[in-house]
Amino acid sequence: MIAIFGFGKMGKTVVAQLEEKCLVIEPNRSLWQEDGNLYVCSPNESSVRPDVIIDFSRHDAIGIVCDYARGHRVPLVVATTGHTREEQERIRQCAAVVPVYWAANVAYGMLHFANACASLAASMPEADIEIKEIHRQDKLDRPSGTALYLADRMRKARACSTMGKQSRNEISIRSVREGDVKGTHIVRYGLQGECITLTHRALSRDIFAKGALSAAKWIIDQPAGLYGLEHRSDI
Repeated sequence: MIAIFGFGKMGKTVVAQLEEKCLVIEPNRSLWQEDGNLYVCSPNESSVRPDVIIDFSRHDAIGIVCDYARGHRVPLVVATTGHTREEQERIRQCAAVVPVYWAANVAYGMLHFANACASLAASMPEADIEIKEIHRQDKLDRPSGTALYLADRMRKARACSTMGKQSRNEISIRSVREGDVKGTHIVRYGLQGECITLTHRALSRDIFAKGALSAAKWIIDQPAGLYGLEHRSDI
């Protein structure tokens, strides 16, 4: 059985793709209740031990999520972003006890997009790089976790490829909040007299739900530790 922390837009999208019953854990829930295809309860009242947890709540709930995962010895998929340094440390501590899959973006195409971005960054150390990320108006974190992940991947790729030679490691990020955009990331490489642009556009929240479910299936078979997109060889 899958347990879901957070029953907002993404939590509901995940549930819609499940055929079997699942457990929805809500910190403010005071009673255990069965609702159609769902068991709904608070973190302290679950009498069912899930096989894996998917976290689509908020970054500031990660302490409750990690405590539950560690206490029940259940693998965890963290699909939230915007964590503070202290919250990130809570995730690392949890990974010392159970397997934790932590990804800023769980969409299938993001790994391949990030690989392409990193490859271009490494092969063109002289290029200026800008990331533009566009999301819905009510997205809380800015810049997006995905934009930060892409920037980190490209910096690391350049550090490995230049072998001490000077490269332009400053990567600018622009954040735009408009409408109900699911998530668009545009990476631009500026050269003398030309530019190259790569784009990843999420057209539906379904891709994040499918990616989270795929990660949940994968993380169950892993030993305790911290994992991410780069550890997947099956996508």
